[in-house]
Amino acid sequence: LKSRSTSKVKNSIAHVGGKKKAPPKLVLDSGKLYCWILAAGSGYEPALMKDHFANGRSIFACTAQSVFTDNPDVLLPVPSRGIGSIQTKMGPWGSWQNTRLFLRCWDAVIDIGLYQQHEWTVKADADSVWFPDRLVTHIQGQGLHGSNPAFLKNAEQMLGPIEVISAQGMAVFAEKYKWACINGIDVSGEDGFMDNCWAKIGITPHVDWNLLLSEWDPARCNDGRFVVFHPFKDIWKYNSCFGVATR
Repeated sequence: LKSRSTSKVKNSIAHVGGKKKAPPKLVLDSGKLYCWILAAGSGYEPALMKDHFANGRSIFACTAQSVFTDNPDVLLPVPSRGIGSIQTKMGPWGSWQNTRLFLRCWDAVIDIGLYQQHEWTVKADADSVWFPDRLVTHIQGQGLHGSNPAFLKNAEQMLGPIEVISAQGMAVFAEKYKWACINGIDVSGEDGFMDNCWAKIGITPHVDWNLLLSEWDPARCNDGRFVVFHPFKDIWKYNSCFGVATR
């Protein structure tokens, strides 16, 4: 990925009325993860991202990764790709109306194309303390493979601190979403939209109740059953949680 890139994201998806492109051929290595984060260029996220990068944690412990941001210069030395404005407004349901923003990121993921060489694609939050090796263990424990269209849910509804989709699921998503998932963009957060969209276009959900623990106390990060602990926005608390989890 080019640092400081400000080029517009290309649209690599066929539109309604045009001839659909065949899904790309997938060349997968078992257990390989392509992971990405959308990080704001202000607030607490630049410091977290720089700490992740320096310590090889979060998405930087994956096989390949991308960082999208509104201000690549602020995130340096973290390599990132400019995604434009990330301003969103609060939805009437009490959380951010951020689906259109994250769809720009998913377009960038499709444009970059690294999902085609990795068995699973993972969207994470900057304040998620998580462990890619544990995720691979959970996936393999369910007998899931990237060659099948599948995604993980951490509850009855998928929650945004971590979103996990197979390579074949990504191929289906890239082919279909712009004509099949055109409703409901502004009536939920991104995680609810993606949950509904992926299921609608034939990507099979699999619930893993030990995928995510919503917790603010670093001492609770000692539960090795979980892949993700969220939210930890403060670097000291983030590192405390990480340390407790890896003792």
